[in-house]
Amino acid sequence: MRKKMLSFGAALLLLAAPVSQIEAAPREAQSHYDKGIALYEKQKYSAAQTEFEKAARGAGADDVGFSERAAYYIALCAAEMRQGNAREMLDRFILEYPGSIYANDIRFSLGTLLHEEGDYQAAYAQYQQVDPYELDFSRFDEYNFRTGYAAYMCGDTDKAYGYFKNCNTDPQYKPHATYYIAYIDYSRGDLQAAKREFASIADNPAYEPIIPFYLLQIEFRENNYDYVVANGIPLLAKATEARQQEISRIVSEAYFHLGDYPKALAYMDNYAKLGGEMGREELYLAGYCNYVDRDYPKAIDRLTQVASGGDELAQNASFHLGDAYLQMGDKKKAMSAFALAASDDFDQAIREEAMFNYGKLQYELGGGIFNEAITTLDNYIKEFPDSPRINEAREILLAAYFNSRNYNAAYEAIRQLPDPDNNVKMALQKIAYFRALECFEAGDYDRTLELLDVADANRYTAKYTALTKFWRAETYVRKGDYAKAQPLYEAYVALSPSNERENRMAQYNLGYCYFNAKQWDKAAARFNSFLNAYPAKDDLRADAFNRLGDIAFAQREYYKAIENYDKAISLSTVGADYARFQRAVMLGLVDKYDRKVESLIAIIGDGKSDYVDDAMFELGRTYVRRERFNDGAAVLKRLVDGYPQSPFAVSALSELGLIYQNLGKNDEALKYYKKVVDNYPSSPQVKDAMIGIKNIYVDKNDVDTYFAFAKQSGIETNVTVVERDSLSFMAANRVYQSRDYTRALPLMDNYLRQYPQGVYRADALYALGDCSLQAGNRAGALAAFEEVGNMPSNRYQSLALQKAAAMQMEDKNYAAAAESYKRLSVIAPQKNVASEALDGYLKAVVASGDMTAAGNAADEVLVSSHLTDDLAHTANFLKGRALQAAGDDNGALAHYRKMIDARTRDAAEARYQIVSILFKQNKLKEAEKEVFAFSEKNLPYEYWMGKAFLILGDIYVKQNDAFQAKATYKSIVDGYSDKNDGVVAEAQQKMDALK
Repeated sequence: MRKKMLSFGAALLLLAAPVSQIEAAPREAQSHYDKGIALYEKQKYSAAQTEFEKAARGAGADDVGFSERAAYYIALCAAEMRQGNAREMLDRFILEYPGSIYANDIRFSLGTLLHEEGDYQAAYAQYQQVDPYELDFSRFDEYNFRTGYAAYMCGDTDKAYGYFKNCNTDPQYKPHATYYIAYIDYSRGDLQAAKREFASIADNPAYEPIIPFYLLQIEFRENNYDYVVANGIPLLAKATEARQQEISRIVSEAYFHLGDYPKALAYMDNYAKLGGEMGREELYLAGYCNYVDRDYPKAIDRLTQVASGGDELAQNASFHLGDAYLQMGDKKKAMSAFALAASDDFDQAIREEAMFNYGKLQYELGGGIFNEAITTLDNYIKEFPDSPRINEAREILLAAYFNSRNYNAAYEAIRQLPDPDNNVKMALQKIAYFRALECFEAGDYDRTLELLDVADANRYTAKYTALTKFWRAETYVRKGDYAKAQPLYEAYVALSPSNERENRMAQYNLGYCYFNAKQWDKAAARFNSFLNAYPAKDDLRADAFNRLGDIAFAQREYYKAIENYDKAISLSTVGADYARFQRAVMLGLVDKYDRKVESLIAIIGDGKSDYVDDAMFELGRTYVRRERFNDGAAVLKRLVDGYPQSPFAVSALSELGLIYQNLGKNDEALKYYKKVVDNYPSSPQVKDAMIGIKNIYVDKNDVDTYFAFAKQSGIETNVTVVERDSLSFMAANRVYQSRDYTRALPLMDNYLRQYPQGVYRADALYALGDCSLQAGNRAGALAAFEEVGNMPSNRYQSLALQKAAAMQMEDKNYAAAAESYKRLSVIAPQKNVASEALDGYLKAVVASGDMTAAGNAADEVLVSSHLTDDLAHTANFLKGRALQAAGDDNGALAHYRKMIDARTRDAAEARYQIVSILFKQNKLKEAEKEVFAFSEKNLPYEYWMGKAFLILGDIYVKQNDAFQAKATYKSIVDGYSDKNDGVVAEAQQKMDALK
């Protein structure tokens, strides 16, 4: 560069000589300039720079060219000395002399300075403005190398490659350019070219230490594993620690591919010991080596960390992980691993074997929570019909159908088979049968009958063919159709062994069929057959004795009745209360008056029986019949005061009026008669009460007061009219009782119009409601039932409230339904009706959507005397929901835990909510335990089980166990039957997020 500049400068001076004598720089300035050139050529840049600065100061104002040359050299000296202001000086020269012939050299110097400072972006920008052909030829390779390097560092490898290729002559730069050419070829995957280039500089001292390493990598990438092993091991001894890591890693994988797993493991361990990162590929390699070496615990530890990746490596890892778990005897985790391997299709051979193992293990472990065994094996048969395992898969699938616990999912799955053979149909019979039992338990009797039809259509197993008849009969009984149930029970008894529980229950229920038909001898025979085969001392046995007592009573065999009631009492079950009361009545019928009274007093004294009011009424009447009027009155007073809602209350009031009238205490008699009229104006007893009132006032010679009372009460007192009232109702009722509802409807309506305050108003209104319902006049029926339900105590009040409440629920008038059910729970004469009313009350309040009100209703029910186990379950569930909605999770947990032993939908949801709350509270181990407890209950409510398993997967995610999390989500995707309720979609989404 300098020679070119000097020759160019000399020519310029010669050409300018004539002018220079006129415009020549001052002689002193020229002298400093010439000294500066001499010093610059000797690389004495500091002294040269001083001379050039003196020359610049001494230059004439008009001598621009001289000043430009001096500034040029000043900047070059600064650059050569790497002065702090060198960059500024180079920039200033370009700015002041943009068209200078020296600008090309200045830009190259500036680029070089920026290059050395590490500012490759700025350097590259300067280099690109340099014309290399204007530089000294000796600097051509330097320019190409420096520009290529800057381009490379800026990421422009294509341009860099071209610049490096131009470095052909200068030995100072060519080896370095060759190295980068080789490296770029290597990075591009052009391994042969890279190998040639690297080999060409292998003896260069600058690259001799690293070229063997690159050649090793190239041979590794070309699968030349023998070369890697032969050359890699000697390299370890002279490599840096960082290089040792990588060489160990490469040698390990080379041995792995050569099948020498112990050495592969040894070098991978060395790689890890040297600080190498054990990524998924490294873990797989080491884990597989452990697996081959039968070191299953280590293999499991390493392969587990790879198995959830969702790629080909994960599929391989999952498959071998599954076998490792099998070798360790852990079938459950092996199944999960095979499930993951089967879910990917990178390697179809692995997918096939993994899917078969997954399905088989699911079957061996019980079939899966969501019937995954059936789903998996069915998919296997469809996807791999030519598999050598196909026959075994079919056999296991059939066994899975037979052993399925999730009958709903199994039923849906087996119904999808396009051409089932007889073995499958045999399984279908069993599954449909057990699914029918689940629907029966849930109270879905129509669905129960549908499923029993399916079971009946596939009669391959005699046991289930017979049992289908039994449960069909049970279903008809629940629907109140004893006529259809009776022949089915008879058929089942004939087909089944007498020692089967269902056979005994069929005898028991046949007893009821005949009992309700008043076929006493047949009923007694069946109840006795039941008792002979059923030794358990429980409610059923007591109930059978009670029915035998009732039959004997109906046949007027009173001593026999007493004998059976005594047997029922001796069992001390809930049926004992009824038996004690009936026994007391029988004692009266056999003239055991004193013993009857003692028995009734004992029932009343106990105070806990549902028959206390019955006993009071019977005792009061017994005293009256024995002319112990005061004793009778005392008992009946206790009845009306203590049990105002009793169905005997109005009769007791009427009886009290008669007692006091017979005792001559007319004022007392009037008080009770008037209570009948005022409180029960539509009761049958009102007619006798009005007659008693009339007779008392006549005896007092005060008929005006009687007429005034009669007018005020609105009760018809004319004997002829009362008789017409009675006859009109009897005529209409005769048609109604014959079930000719079409004819009965206008007759009842006419009666109510003619006798708006009639004695039989409650009876007629109920009949009118029933007839209206039969005729399709739902609104009219509801109005009639509501009126009867709101009337004072009458014999149809309970039935009317039941029907009104049910219709109000259907109409979504939940507030009215809640009131009806609540009223029914108070006035119902039977405990079971009161309990059912409380259940309806809870359902109505819940349906209203007010969870606070539902919680309050639950509190009311939980303290009710009519609380049953089922009611307690429902109430605790609702209380739990209300507390949870209010943010009291711990309170909710307490109530949920009180009812989770039930087998209801509410219990299933409660179990899920327990899991959800514990998870929310970060009590992961407790939540996990609850999920497994839930699954062991085998409840037929898949939705809540699915939701619980979603949380189980989330628990594993929080515990950083991606393998178990993915396997859990996979079990839902594979087995959950309803693909449209959101559970499967959520599981798939969560599983995908783990990839």
